[in-house]
Amino acid sequence: EAGKMDVHREEVRIEGVTREVLRHFRHMAVENRLEFAIDLDPSVPEVLVTDRSKLQQVLNNLLGNAFKFTREGKVTLRLALADHAMLTRIGVAAGEQYMALSVQDTGIGIPPERLDSIFEAFEQVDSSTSRHYGGSGLGLAIARRLAQLLGGHLVVESEPDKGSCFTLVLPLLSAAVSSTAATGDAAPAPLERRPAATPARAATAQLIDWIPDDRHNIAAGETVILTVEDDPAFARILVDLIRRKGHRALAAADGESGLELARRYRPTGILLDVMLPGMDGWSVLQHLKHDPVTAAIPVHFISAVDEAAKGVALGAVGYLTKPVDRPALIAAFDHLLDVAGKIVRKLLLVDDDADSRLALTRLLQADNVEIDQVASGEEALERIATHSYDCIVLDLNLGGISGVEFLEKAATLVAVPPVVIYSGQDLSREESLKLRQYTDSIVIKGQRSPERLLDEVSLFLHSIGSRGANATPSDDQNLGGRQVLLVDDDMRNLFALSKSLRARGMNVIMA
Repeated sequence: EAGKMDVHREEVRIEGVTREVLRHFRHMAVENRLEFAIDLDPSVPEVLVTDRSKLQQVLNNLLGNAFKFTREGKVTLRLALADHAMLTRIGVAAGEQYMALSVQDTGIGIPPERLDSIFEAFEQVDSSTSRHYGGSGLGLAIARRLAQLLGGHLVVESEPDKGSCFTLVLPLLSAAVSSTAATGDAAPAPLERRPAATPARAATAQLIDWIPDDRHNIAAGETVILTVEDDPAFARILVDLIRRKGHRALAAADGESGLELARRYRPTGILLDVMLPGMDGWSVLQHLKHDPVTAAIPVHFISAVDEAAKGVALGAVGYLTKPVDRPALIAAFDHLLDVAGKIVRKLLLVDDDADSRLALTRLLQADNVEIDQVASGEEALERIATHSYDCIVLDLNLGGISGVEFLEKAATLVAVPPVVIYSGQDLSREESLKLRQYTDSIVIKGQRSPERLLDEVSLFLHSIGSRGANATPSDDQNLGGRQVLLVDDDMRNLFALSKSLRARGMNVIMA
C-alpha cells in the first residue's frame, strides 16, 4: 500500500513456472476430482523477464481461487502471446508484445455487476462467499497490484454458473532490462519466440492422464500400498498388482505428492522410485523417516538406479533394480507386508468402569494389538509418560480428573496419540469444540456405538505410522515449557495450531 515493494526482474523459464504450478496444484486437482490442464502455445518464448516470486504469487492466487470455486469440471492454465483483442482491451499500442497467462475454470462464476468490485480490498462476490468458501477478499486486490508492479494488467471475464477466466497480461521485456528499473520505464522488447520446452508438456499430460487409485474408497482396516513412480506405464502395473493381491492402491507421480499421500493416508507400505521429477527418492525417504507421522511406514525401493546399499542404509526394507519381473514384484509386496505385519499396535483404554473395560477389550482385541487398561486419568498420565501408544480410547466421566483434564495434562507431557472419545456424556457445543483440538473421533454410547467405535479405532491402529506421533521433535527443545496465546475467530485454526504447538511442549492458551 505504501509503494515500498521492490521488483527484482530476472530471466524466468516458462518450463519452471509450469512445473511449479503442477507441483502446487496437482494434489488439489486429484482430491477435488477436477481435470487440470496446462495449455502452452508454441509461440510462447522459453524465457520471460519478470519478478519470479511475484509472478508465482499471482498465479497461485488465481489458481487457488479457481480450484476453490469449482465443484466439477476443469481448471486450465493457458500461456500464449496476447492477441490483438486483449492488447486493445488493456490499451496497449500496436506492435508491442505481451504474454497472456489465463486461468479458466468451470466454477460458480461472477455476476457482471460485480466484475469490477472483486478487485477491491475485502470484497467478495456476496456475503455468502466468505461463509461458504472462506477467504478475506484481499487476494485479487493484491494480485492486481502485483500485476501493475510487473508492468502488466489483470483482467477478468465471467458468466454466473458457467465459470470465470482471469488473465495476467505481462510485457515481453528484453533480458537487458535492469532488475532495479522502475516498472514500465523500459520499452518492452520481444524475445526470440521458440517452441515450448517438451518437459513441461510431458508433465502436464502426466497429470491429466494420471492413473486412478483407491484414495476415495479406502475402508477401515484395509491394507494400503502407496506407489511413488513417475512412469505411468510402470505405475499402472504396480497398482494393478497391488489390487490383484487384494489390497488398496495409492499412486503418486512425484515425491512431493507421495509425501502428502503418505501423511494423509498413512499407508501400510510404500513402493518408491529413486529417479523422480523434483524431489528424488532419497529425499522422499529421508522426509518420511524424519516425520513422526510416517517414520514407521516400511519403504521398498524399485528403481533403475542400482544403489541397494544406499537404500538399506537410509532405512528402506528392500531394494529392486529395474527391469523387474512379476515374481520379484510380488516378493517385494510380500516382504513389505511382512515387515508391516510385525509391528505391534498398542492401545490404551481409559475407563473407570471395570465391566466396560472388559467389554471394550473383548471388542477391540485382535492379532498384533496390545491393550493396556487403566481406571483413572491419573493412571493414564503415568502410562503415557513411560509408554508409547498408537491410540487412546477415553471415557470422559472418570473418578478423579475428567477426560478433558487428562487430555490437557497429557498434551503438556507428550505429543498425544490419536484419541477416540467413547462416552455416554452428552456434550455441549463448547465441550465438543474443546475436544476437537485433540480428536475428531467422538462416539456417544448408544445402540450402534460399538460398531462405530471399532471402525474409529481400526482406522488408527491400521495406520502404521501413528506410533511415531509420540516422538518429540528433536529440533524444538527451545520451545518446551514456553507459553503462547492464540487469538483467532476460526475454531479450526485455533485447534490445528494448538495441537501442533502442544506437540512441541508449549503451553497454549486460546481466545
